[in-house]
Amino acid sequence: MTVSRDRFEEFLRAELSFFAQREPSPLNLQQIIHASTPSKVASLVYEELPYQFAARIKHIEALEGWNDQSELVQIREIFSESFRELRLVEPPPGNQLSADDLAEFTEVIFSLRRRHRPVVALLAEAIRNMHKRQGWINEERYNKWADIFLRSRLATEMLTSHYVAVVNPAWQPATDLDGRIGGRIGIVDTRCNPGQICQEAASQVQRSLLGSWNTHAAVEIDVHTHACSSSQEKIEFSYIPQYLFFHCQRTYEK
Repeated sequence: MTVSRDRFEEFLRAELSFFAQREPSPLNLQQIIHASTPSKVASLVYEELPYQFAARIKHIEALEGWNDQSELVQIREIFSESFRELRLVEPPPGNQLSADDLAEFTEVIFSLRRRHRPVVALLAEAIRNMHKRQGWINEERYNKWADIFLRSRLATEMLTSHYVAVVNPAWQPATDLDGRIGGRIGIVDTRCNPGQICQEAASQVQRSLLGSWNTHAAVEIDVHTHACSSSQEKIEFSYIPQYLFFHCQRTYEK
């Protein structure tokens, strides 16, 4: 059966409206850890990303005057194209899929990751333009809008990064920060050491500040860690190191 382009576009719009009706539920770490094989992570990404993309499109369209901001129009197009691409491909069935089995789906994931790279820069430019238009939008309301948008983008980035790490193990670090081999499930370190990551973030901030034009001496940042019981030398738990590092870095920079 042949479907006309107009009919096809109408079908995609209907799908977009359907997915946008459900606000994407927050992903939890257990879901990420469970998606430990190519089959499982492909299934999770295929099920969750359409809701994420549809919600972001709806979120943009809910902002008054969005279509007068060229950057927001571009962001909407980015998410629309990624939604379309994702709905036109799906992982092959099976519970024992290899990376080769998922080659077509993987290419779509890489494609949308490349497509989404300009989103943060476009959003920042949109923010600057909006601030120039005094009275156009309530600042408190807009800050809340932007916060929701960025948190959702973080969830999308986490999902696609985890997919890449599981399907392409070569993208995972061979060792963890303290030299341990293994302990990784995709982007999750099952023996994450928060104290060490906080220290790494502190060192990074110190190096960056030392090289700035207005800083002539090293900035001291003290990191204190405590084991949760006398029987442990350090705290370890399952977490995503790169996001903990980013959070610590932002905290120290403030």
